[in-house]
Amino acid sequence: MDRIIKRNNSSRMGRTNSAGRYRSENYRPKRKRPKAGPDDLMALKKKLEAKKTHTNRKNSKKQNNFEKRKKQGGKGQGGKRQGGRKRNKKIIYISVAEAVVIAAVSIFSINPYRTSLSYPTPYYELAEKYSEKYGVEMPLIYAVIKAESKFDANAVSSANAYGLMQILPSTGEWIAKNIDYKNYDDSLLFDPDCNIEFGCWYLNWLMKREALHYNESQNIDLIIAAYNAGHNTVENWLEDPKYSSDGKTLENIPYGETASYVKTVEKYYNEYKVELNKEAAEKNEGSVRKVLDSIFR
Repeated sequence: MDRIIKRNNSSRMGRTNSAGRYRSENYRPKRKRPKAGPDDLMALKKKLEAKKTHTNRKNSKKQNNFEKRKKQGGKGQGGKRQGGRKRNKKIIYISVAEAVVIAAVSIFSINPYRTSLSYPTPYYELAEKYSEKYGVEMPLIYAVIKAESKFDANAVSSANAYGLMQILPSTGEWIAKNIDYKNYDDSLLFDPDCNIEFGCWYLNWLMKREALHYNESQNIDLIIAAYNAGHNTVENWLEDPKYSSDGKTLENIPYGETASYVKTVEKYYNEYKVELNKEAAEKNEGSVRKVLDSIFR
């Protein structure tokens, strides 16, 4: 009784039920849901039947659309829309295939030796012409062009060398006199024809120098070094025991730029030898056939 009295006298001002348990003033007893009568059961039954009928109609309509779209060429849900996407993809694939074939045929018809994007061979006719005229290997011509200008005919170096093979104006004037090149002007070094001819002549001139000991691709590094640093400089290195023990080969190149240049050109030279020695007809036929097979397989 003391506990009940104390609760009743507490600040909450609650009340107790018949069992003596405390109830708050906000307490509301739960309402009991009335039992469903016969009319309510019938209404619920009709509602469920109507929902079932609606679902069956919807499924039937989907099935009809599916069959209709399947006959029109579509597959699966989405029918006509998905079929349209597939047709669009086919058109895109065929367009890309045609572009690849046209590009391949164009490349090989213009230049049958064009076999690599990393080692391209533009100005092929000029390189071939002056390779035969001056007896310089085409791999060496392309290696020098790639290293010097990366095939930019308008390139100008920090040393004021011009064109594809980076000829100095003073060197160009000297070469023009030696080959009796008429109406020479320094601006002609930006012309691929003139530049490649002058570069090939100069390589040939270096190869003929006895001091550089060139003999059928032997000591090609000396020719490359002389093209970069000058023939007098390389010949002085060969006479110096610090750089050459036999006077015919260089064990050490004192110029860092020239040493790096020789390694780069030799790498390009070896890669171009592989690329350019492949048979043109076999490469042409085989490459186009591979492209066609991979596209229309």
